[in-house]
Amino acid sequence: MRKRRGRRPQALLTTLLTALLPARLMAADAPPAETPSTLQRVEVGGESSAAREQKTVAQLLAIRKSFEKHRKLAPQAELRIRLYPRHDDADLERLSLSLRAEGLHRPVPLDEQQRFEIDPAWAALPADTVLRSGLRDGRLAWHPDVRTPGLPPNTRRLGDLRLECHADLVGTSHLARGIVTPSYLALAALTDVCSRYDVYGHYADVPVFSITLVDGTRRKQLPYVHLHGSVTGQSHPLHALLDWPYRLRDRFYWLPLSDASWSDDTRVVLEPMDSAKEPS
Repeated sequence: MRKRRGRRPQALLTTLLTALLPARLMAADAPPAETPSTLQRVEVGGESSAAREQKTVAQLLAIRKSFEKHRKLAPQAELRIRLYPRHDDADLERLSLSLRAEGLHRPVPLDEQQRFEIDPAWAALPADTVLRSGLRDGRLAWHPDVRTPGLPPNTRRLGDLRLECHADLVGTSHLARGIVTPSYLALAALTDVCSRYDVYGHYADVPVFSITLVDGTRRKQLPYVHLHGSVTGQSHPLHALLDWPYRLRDRFYWLPLSDASWSDDTRVVLEPMDSAKEPS
């Protein structure tokens, strides 16, 4: 008499799956499970309620007015506002600007250096108009960019940088975050901050290794305390007055703007980090 063979392992597995799983998943002709690549895309209308980077048009027009008032510092210079990433360079890839007010949504173009011009015609816009970015609040550093054409790469003119300070620190229409504190307001009410105190910082186009001032035959390399915020640690009195975008520390520098012995035509030569020579 032939012995009855036991069930094959494959048959047992099939029996268990049949008992535990829905029948449609066990059917031979069941459609494959849907994957993320085959899901339909759903568009959701509306905008996030999160606060966005923005400046008022009145604030920007005040900056332009101050620029014109102090134009003698840089007669040939042009004014733009430049945007820098405070935390992540990738923010520049999704950066856009537009004028926003009730019934108004007008794009504002940026050049290849993420700069825009302040149009005098904006004075005719509604009083509540703002210039807004699509990025969340705290992602950008806004800074006046005053440049005299024709300078070599990585070279700025001291008069241009003095004018940046005057254009920015006009009343409460400043761009730098954190600059308006009770201490600053008290100081600004008593004196011209840009001409009397060296508390205004600038951003180089690239990470900077050293700074040299050149005025005719006079030449001076500034000490390291002028770079990267090294002089303004947490305990320094200036720390509460300055803007500190973390991502821009290696580009941050400050100059002796108040030292009248350096003319407005002084060249500010910024040596980039990637061109600095290794010690032998």
